[in-house]
Amino acid sequence: MSAHIAIGYGDAPDKVALWCNGVRKHKSGTVAFSVINGGWNGSITLDGTLKVTVTGDLFPGARILWEGTAPFSPDDYNLAIGWIEEQIAGVSA
Repeated sequence: MSAHIAIGYGDAPDKVALWCNGVRKHKSGTVAFSVINGGWNGSITLDGTLKVTVTGDLFPGARILWEGTAPFSPDDYNLAIGWIEEQIAGVSA
């Protein structure tokens, strides 16, 4: 997996909601990560279920929208998310 991933979920699954690092892919296909713009750890399963590690909260319909390396510091997460959305738009345009 890449250094970073961007995830969409909830009411806007096609919009970047989470910028993540510490990405690890398990043999089961589950991808674990740390959320840069949220300060929590989670995972996403092959069926698109997002799980918050500490609380166990589950959110269906999540998607990994982008994989790569965003050239921003963690403090600049709003800039990073905007940049990632531009990369996604450029790919799908």
